[in-house]
Order: sequence, then structure tokens, then C-alpha cells
Amino acid sequence: MTTTPAATPAQQTLDSTPTAPTAPNAPTAPVQQAEGLPDGAPAPSSAAPIPTPKTKADRLALLKGIGLDSAYLLLAFPITLVSFTVLITMLSVGIGLIIVWIGIPLLFATLVVGHWFANLERVRLRARGTDIEQLPPPPPSTDGYFRRFLKSLANPVWWRETLHGLVAFPVATVTWCIAITWWSVVIFGLTGPLWEPLMQRAFDANDVDSTGFMETMNWPIPEWLFYFGAGLLAAITLPFVLRGLAAVHAGLGKALLSPTRGEMAKRIAALSQARDQASAAEAQSLRRLERDLHDGPQQALIRLGMDLSAVERRLAEGDTAAASNCGGAGVVTVG
Repeated sequence: MTTTPAATPAQQTLDSTPTAPTAPNAPTAPVQQAEGLPDGAPAPSSAAPIPTPKTKADRLALLKGIGLDSAYLLLAFPITLVSFTVLITMLSVGIGLIIVWIGIPLLFATLVVGHWFANLERVRLRARGTDIEQLPPPPPSTDGYFRRFLKSLANPVWWRETLHGLVAFPVATVTWCIAITWWSVVIFGLTGPLWEPLMQRAFDANDVDSTGFMETMNWPIPEWLFYFGAGLLAAITLPFVLRGLAAVHAGLGKALLSPTRGEMAKRIAALSQARDQASAAEAQSLRRLERDLHDGPQQALIRLGMDLSAVERRLAEGDTAAASNCGGAGVVTVG
């Protein structure tokens, strides 16, 4: 025979009213409140699991990633096709005409166009979450137009950007084909139970041979089930495939569009030198202004003091006319 456990002293203090005895072998209800549970204690088993906002956020992030990667990969092929066509044409003509000096300005124009396409690629990669480092703007240059033109032709960053516009096209061709294929399997596979019976009826109505893949392989599986399974498998692996294909472009962009450490250090040194020169020029201008403000009134006051001393000496000697002339000169000088 089982007996109920005696109340603890704390319970007797909180509630002095005697409680009715519980039935033998009866399950006891939890007496702790939710806020009294110790840290890390599991929730009661009777509570239904509630999806946390983190889980919903992860799902939204997954869908957002699929959309961004798909948009990036599907647009990569037409953009790189245009960049490859324009750059390879301009580069070929520029190299062919370099012997008659017409090709040099054309090569410069090629680098400018390659720089534009590189900036477009940086924007597209940044939109999908990949940030490509870029050199800060150069300090103002006092060089002439021709010297800046030669520096632009010798700039390795612009040549790498042009190379990216050429190399990205074959890479985008492969990744675009894989992305299109994967999305096609997902769409047509998951909708297989809908369109496969309709196609079968259309084939039967027109006396068309409707031997499918399953009948050819002698597999005892319905055609629609095979399509649905293939679409489901492709849908599960779709985020990983798209992320991997986009990562190929991101790696190519970081390799050719990111500045090297030497280039970054050189640009930072040039900006620091320009800042120091600007600070020195500003300090020199402030010192010149301070000197002008200090020396001008001081010289006038000294001259006024000398004139007043001369007037006093003339008056002491009794020369009133000379004293008046000196005082007038002093007043005119100060004025």
C-alpha cells in the first residue's frame, strides 16, 4: 500500500490548509510554474512543439538564396555573351591596328569597356551576397592627358578586368546550362503526375507509339512516379547545385576583380601622401593668414607710436606748425 508523501515545510508555510489525500498510483501534476523552471529544463511533454522564428527565418533565407542564385546564373550567360563579343572584337582590332598607332586608343577604349563590365559584375555579385574588394579612387593627379592615358594602358587592374570579361563567358555557358537543366528537371518532374497521363491519352488517341523509359528498361514503375522522384531529388539538391555554380563565378570574380595586396598598399600610400600634402598646404595657408593678421596691425601701431613721439618732441620744442604736420601725417598713415 502506497502513501502520499508528506508536505515539505515550505509548502506548509505557504498553504496551511490540509490537502486531500491523493489516490494510490495516481500521477501527480506538475506543481512548478513556467517561470519557476530552472534554466535549461525541458518543456512539459504535453506541450506541442512550436516552430521558432529562427526556423522560419532559415526557410526564408533558403528561398531567398535560391532566387538570388537563380537570377544571377540565368542572367550570367546573356551578359557575358555581350561582354565577350564586344571585348574580343575591340581587342582584336586594336592589336591588329597597333602598328599604325590607331590601335592604341582602341585598346584604351577596350580597357574602359572592360572596366564597365567588371563594375557590373561587382554589382551582381554584391546583390547575391558576395562582396568584391575594389581599389579606392586615386588621388587627384596633376599629370597631363597623355600621361594619364599611358598610365591607364599600363594599369594591371584594367587588364585583369578585361580578362575577366573574356574568361567569364565559357564559365557562364557551362553554369547556365547546368542551372537550366536542373530547374527543368524540378519543374517537369514535380508536375509529372499532371502532364504524363494527359500525354499518354493524346498518344493513344492518335495511335502514336507511347513506349516510355520505364517500359524500355523493363522497370515495374509508372512513368509519372519516376518523373516525380527525379523532380523531387532535383528539388532537394537544387539549393546546393545553384550555390556551387554561383560560387564558381564568385571565385573567378575574387581572383580577377579583387586588387592584390601590393596594389592596395600602393594606392593607400598614394592617398596617404596626398592627404599629408593637403594637410601641409592647409597648415601653411593658416600660418600665412595668421602672420598677415598679426603683422599688419602691429606695423600700423608702431608707426602711430613713432608719429605721436615726434609730435610730442615738436611740441616740447615749441614748433607748433611742424607738430601739426607730423600729427596730420600720422593720422593719414593710420587711416
